[in-house]
Amino acid sequence: MRRSLAKFSESEASNHTPSLADFTTTTPELKFSVHTVVAQLHALQIQINGLDKRITQAHRANADSKRLDAIPGFGVILSTAVVATMTDPKSFKTGREFAAWIGLVPRQNSTGGKERLGSISKQGDRYLRRLLVARKSRVIMV
Repeated sequence: MRRSLAKFSESEASNHTPSLADFTTTTPELKFSVHTVVAQLHALQIQINGLDKRITQAHRANADSKRLDAIPGFGVILSTAVVATMTDPKSFKTGREFAAWIGLVPRQNSTGGKERLGSISKQGDRYLRRLLVARKSRVIMV
């Protein structure tokens, strides 16, 4: 295996892009290592598919998640994440309060007609914020 890796680093040093033909003299250890990594990737893909099915089932069973899915840019993952994160949607008077709770917009402390905007706290759910920003970017691009 080390000989094959050394061969790879030599070909890299000579600005030659290695191809499969460069490794015709692979050792059994290298083949075993590659097969092990491929088997691990296959097992991970099976786990991801199983989790994806469970998320989809949870989405179909929840009316709030289905309602959020109707919003352009929302999908199954984002809808279920919002429903799982938000404990009581009625606790937010406006969408802006929800966005401030996640950490997307500044906190608003306004009294007497004078607006006072605080800083963006980013203290909300980092995963949910990341999903929302990624989906927003995708909707804008389309």
